[in-house]
Amino acid sequence: MSTDLDERERRELRHKVNAATLDALRALGGEARRSDIHQRALADGGFTPRQLTAPPPASAGDKFARLIDHQLAWALTNLKRDGLVENPCRSVWRLAGAAREAPSPACEESVFVDRLDELRRMPYRDYLRTPEWRVTRAATLERAGHSCSLDVTHTDALEVHHRTYERRGRELASDLVVLCHACHLVHHKQFGRPGRRPDKRGDVATARPAASAQPASRSFFKRLFSPSRSHTLPD
Repeated sequence: MSTDLDERERRELRHKVNAATLDALRALGGEARRSDIHQRALADGGFTPRQLTAPPPASAGDKFARLIDHQLAWALTNLKRDGLVENPCRSVWRLAGAAREAPSPACEESVFVDRLDELRRMPYRDYLRTPEWRVTRAATLERAGHSCSLDVTHTDALEVHHRTYERRGRELASDLVVLCHACHLVHHKQFGRPGRRPDKRGDVATARPAASAQPASRSFFKRLFSPSRSHTLPD
């Protein structure tokens, strides 16, 4: 029996589909045909029965039998927009930009399993006060040169933004991006937020904008999507 997903569940599925698509491309050698990528992502993505039986959106018409088929069909296009894959010829896709690099941890310090479970269960605002997050945040700021990834002239009121919350407590470097407060607000206005549990609130590391900071234009976001800025990626 199929069940509609709510908005939060659809966002979570979209992020999961994108991750499964990248993992499938890596498993297939970094380049493959669309049909092979979809099959591998569907087989290895770890999707739940609820996710696998959710009906497609009404706008999809009769083209897709399930929501996951619809999201898989759009995943490569969305990842191409983010500069993570490219389409060298018809129906063939390959990894690009940061996706070609081996995933690296945001912080070299390890976290014990019991503590990791605690970090992932606590309210998000509490997580931002933990020693683990402070170390991860500091390492992320260091990689970014202590400047906004959208405009390097913005060096005040820096915030570390999560692209995904799936690995909270043991984030990858690609899960995080440094933004000044003003650019962070514009980013969320244009691209929304990644999925998170409904009882979690807040996703910024500081709360005071710099008086001199100006919101980034959409061209800055396009620059962020470019493979040349592979160390910082948008939602």
